[in-house]
Amino acid sequence: MKKIICILMTAALCFSVLLCGCGQVSPLSAESGKASSENKLEGELKINVAQGSYAKNMWQQLANAFVKENPGVKVTITVDPEIETLTDQMKEAGDCPDLMFVPLGRTQGMTETELENNAMIDLSDLLGEVIPGEAKTVKDKMLPGVNNGAFSKNGKQLLLPSFFSPAGLVYDQHLFQENGWQVPKTWDEMWTLADQAKAKGISLFAYSKPEDLETFFYGMLANIDPTLLSNVCNYQEGVWNSDQGKKVLDTFAKLASYTDGTVPANANDENYLKNEQLLLEDKVLFMPGESGILDQTAQETKAEGFEWGFVPVPSFESGKNQTLYTVTSECWIPAAAEDQELAKKFLVWSYSDEAAAICAQFGETTVVQKAETQLDQAHQAFYSQYGDQLTNGLITNEFFPAGASDMKDFRNSLFGTFGSLVSGEVTSESWSQGVITATDTLRTKRNTST
Repeated sequence: MKKIICILMTAALCFSVLLCGCGQVSPLSAESGKASSENKLEGELKINVAQGSYAKNMWQQLANAFVKENPGVKVTITVDPEIETLTDQMKEAGDCPDLMFVPLGRTQGMTETELENNAMIDLSDLLGEVIPGEAKTVKDKMLPGVNNGAFSKNGKQLLLPSFFSPAGLVYDQHLFQENGWQVPKTWDEMWTLADQAKAKGISLFAYSKPEDLETFFYGMLANIDPTLLSNVCNYQEGVWNSDQGKKVLDTFAKLASYTDGTVPANANDENYLKNEQLLLEDKVLFMPGESGILDQTAQETKAEGFEWGFVPVPSFESGKNQTLYTVTSECWIPAAAEDQELAKKFLVWSYSDEAAAICAQFGETTVVQKAETQLDQAHQAFYSQYGDQLTNGLITNEFFPAGASDMKDFRNSLFGTFGSLVSGEVTSESWSQGVITATDTLRTKRNTST
C-alpha cells in the first residue's frame, strides 16, 4: 500500500550508502567490529527504498548493523521518493536491485506491474525461517493479521509486510481544549461538531492529496463492518448496493460538503503542503494521517500551543467501539535480482529485535510484536489507540492488486474525483455511480485475467 507508509515526501533527494566488510575500512564500516566466525555470508546486496530523504539515517543504520554481523557483505541502499525511476534506470543498465522496499498503491504502480508480470520470487519459505540470534521464526514474530491476502498470488507469498502504522484522523488537541469540544466518536457527532466549528470560521476536513483518502476510506469501511471492507477490497458484485455500502458512499460524499473549499486546487505534488498547513494553523479540524506525520511536519509552522492528537475514524453507531485501520508497507525481491539468497537473509534479519529497535529511533515500527513499545511518547500516542487490536488481530485489508493502469483508474474514480465533489462539479449521485461502475469494471478485468 502506499503507505507508509501513505508517505508525504518532503524532498526528492536520492542517497546511496555503501557499507563494506572484508577488512575494508570506510566511514561506516569502521564501526562494524568482528562478527562470529560461523557467519560466512558474502556478496553484494543492492536495496532500493521508496521513502523521502528524512528516512536516510534509519536505512543507513540498518545497513550498518547488518554489515557489522556480516563483514563479508557489501550493502548499497538507495532511498528516494521517486525510486521507481531510478530502478528502471538501473535495470536498463543491467543492474537490477536485489531487494525492493516499494509498497503497493504508489502512483507509479511499479509493485502492481511486477506482481502482474510475475516478476517477483516466492517468499513463502521465509515465513518459517528463524531470526538470527533469536528463537522465533518470521511468521511467529509478525503481528496477528498483518500479513493479508493481497500479498500473495496463486498460493505464493510474493510480498512481505515490513512496516505498519495506525491510520485515522489527526487534529490539534489544544484547539479542542480551548473551545471545549469533545472529539466525536460517531458520524452524527462529527456533523454536529462541524456546524459548531463553522460558526468560528473553521472547516471540518482537509486532505493532503487524493491518495491520502484511501486509508481513511478503509477505516470507514472497517468501522461499519470489517466484512464489508473485505468484500469491497475483493470487488464483490453488488457490494455498493447493500445498505452498508450505500451508507459508506453517502457519508463519504457528505464529508465533501464539509471539506475546506481550497483543498482540491492544492491537492497535488506541488502544493499539498498548503493543505497540511490548514490543519497546522487551526483552519480545519481533521485530516487523514498516520504516525509518520509527526516527522514529516516537524519543521512546519504550527498554531500557538499546537499539540498532535490522533483518533480512529468515527463509528456509524453510538456505543460501538471504533475500529482502527492499519496501513502497511511491503517489500519484495525481483525475479531478476542477482543475489536473491542474500536478499532473503537481509529480509529475515529485518524482522529481528535489533532492526526493530533501530527503526523505532526514527519513529518507524516494523511489523514484529511489541515494536511500538520502543517508540518515543509522541509516536506511542498514535499506537495507544489500538487497544487490544494489537493482540487480537489488525485490520489491514486493501484493494487486491490488478494491473497498474487499471488500479490507477479505479483509485481515481474513488479518490481522484473527490475534489470535484468538494467543488460541486459532480453530484454525490454521479460520484457514487462512478464508484460502482469502476468496481464492476475492475472485477471483470480481474476475472478475465485469472
